[in-house]
Amino acid sequence: MTRIKLFITLNFLLWINQLESQVNHTLYFMERIPQSNQINPALQPNCNVYIGLPGLSSFYFDIGNNSLNAKSIFQYNSTLDSLITFLHPQADRTIFFNDLKEKNNFYNAFQYDILSFGFKVRNLYFHFNTSLKSYTYLTYPRSLMELILKGSDVGTITDLKSFGIYNTTYGEVSFGLSNNFENDFILGAKLKILSGINNISTNNKKFLVETYEDQNNRFINSFASDVSFRIYAPYLEDTPNGADLSLDSLLKLKDKPQESIKPFESMGVAFDLGVLYTGIENVKLSASLVDIGLISWNKNTYELKMRSSYSIPGVEIDRDSLENAFENPLGSIKDSVTFSKFPVKYSTALPMKLYLGGEYFLETYFSFGLMSVTQYYVKSIYQQFTFSSNFRPLRSIMLSLSYSFINNGFSNIGAGITFRPLPPFQFYLLFDNIPIRYGKQYIPIYARSANIRFGLNLTFGYRHRIKDKPLSWE
Repeated sequence: MTRIKLFITLNFLLWINQLESQVNHTLYFMERIPQSNQINPALQPNCNVYIGLPGLSSFYFDIGNNSLNAKSIFQYNSTLDSLITFLHPQADRTIFFNDLKEKNNFYNAFQYDILSFGFKVRNLYFHFNTSLKSYTYLTYPRSLMELILKGSDVGTITDLKSFGIYNTTYGEVSFGLSNNFENDFILGAKLKILSGINNISTNNKKFLVETYEDQNNRFINSFASDVSFRIYAPYLEDTPNGADLSLDSLLKLKDKPQESIKPFESMGVAFDLGVLYTGIENVKLSASLVDIGLISWNKNTYELKMRSSYSIPGVEIDRDSLENAFENPLGSIKDSVTFSKFPVKYSTALPMKLYLGGEYFLETYFSFGLMSVTQYYVKSIYQQFTFSSNFRPLRSIMLSLSYSFINNGFSNIGAGITFRPLPPFQFYLLFDNIPIRYGKQYIPIYARSANIRFGLNLTFGYRHRIKDKPLSWE
């Protein structure tokens, strides 16, 4: 049972590869980085031509959660003179449970740009990009962790409806165009062709667990569920349609899983729209809608539905030692839960984001920015804000410092730099979550999330400063 607990818990903590993810806070006001057009297609970099160095153009990784940090997971035990996790028998688990929220989430996002380039023709700027993207979102209620680690009292009904796993991995080819109009407007749009590689989506209508005592003094967990998982995973071994399929049989990999991936089997389309307005002196306003689209999963897809009701017997209740009565609260989950499988066709939407930004220029080279991003995914809305200060001392260098409200906290410091150490090479490095509090050995034990974005471009043809206008960000 200990191994089952550890397996389940680690899956919550390490399930990687969504949601408050794929939001680049610091990048938003760094228009000198050509990849900024990925969050607003109206943005035009200050070079006439850029080429993302193949293989090094852009790498982005983001992981985090809304409740736990290293301090919640690890603690020092003076008796053992060792660092232990909250799963250890001598651990004080109240620290872990006090940090949990009623609804918790873990997320991860990954993006790797394979090839990208852009060029300017008069007032038009053309963009092209190919990339591999993946994001995962895992949501679960506090009551699920309490049930796994502490058990529940007789007569208790635990509601696990908020539990869900969502993952999408896909390739993307995008074509973008922006037009700089003479009336201080820049409009941009981008078309994205999507190729699905992997997907799992949870549909949780009901998931209740009732704990009671039977006539033999054993406690029983009775499950009543209406939970299904829609899956596209061509690298898993084929299993027959029907009922009573075990978890072990469903998770077996094919002998050569990499050969089973078919990039053009599940296709989709998405759009980005953006606008910039510079008609107000020393002010630049911006807005964009990103990832308006979906992927259709039509071939080799199936739905797994959990059995609607079943009971898992637990340990016998020892009347003389009630504190250990619920030591093994869920029994053997892996051996008890079975699924029915049947083919299904479905579609999934991308996490759509609305960016709104305003930037005030004190000088040509210094500005303050305020950005709001509203993200909609899995019938939920997530709101984040970022305040940014940006410094452009030279045409070849730009620095940015950001402060964001993310994961229910304001202690999210970000920073970014782009420079041309040796023209035409342009290097950039961005962070949205730099830890500001550390424990012993300089470990960021209070951090809930971490991300990084970096890349290398070749840039050519920089514009001259616009002398007849006080607002310039070349």
